[in-house]
Amino acid sequence: MFVDKEDRLKFGFKFNEKFEARKLDKETGEFVIKDDNELSFTKKQFNFALQDNFVITVMSQQINYAALEPIEMIAMFKGAELTVERTRLEEGDTYVDINGEEQSADDTMFLTELKDIKFGEKNMAAIKRVIIKQAEVDGKSIDADMLDLIL
Repeated sequence: MFVDKEDRLKFGFKFNEKFEARKLDKETGEFVIKDDNELSFTKKQFNFALQDNFVITVMSQQINYAALEPIEMIAMFKGAELTVERTRLEEGDTYVDINGEEQSADDTMFLTELKDIKFGEKNMAAIKRVIIKQAEVDGKSIDADMLDLIL
């Protein structure tokens, strides 16, 4: 998790496999296509794309991501299975952005759509602990047994 230069909270994920990605070449300052295994999504993109996932809905309502310790974020997401769909777009190809507006690709780019996430038992335990911890800090009471029932 990090804050980008536009002050947006982003989630960064590393994948086991590599895929083509458009990256900024630090030497030339130009974008190039190369293999990578990292993707990042803004909090808005992440929550919007997975809004039909009940666990994500609960997390978006109960967790203040900005207040998380790095170890908490890692525990919630390490080993979770993300399903993504990547589409290569060439200059002039059109696509619809997260705001529903039609855009045109300026150059070769990749449209990455987050489709699903599956959490393991350890992820779920970490999510529950974070929700309970943050509720206590905020002076709220969360029934751990009830949380076990809904998640």
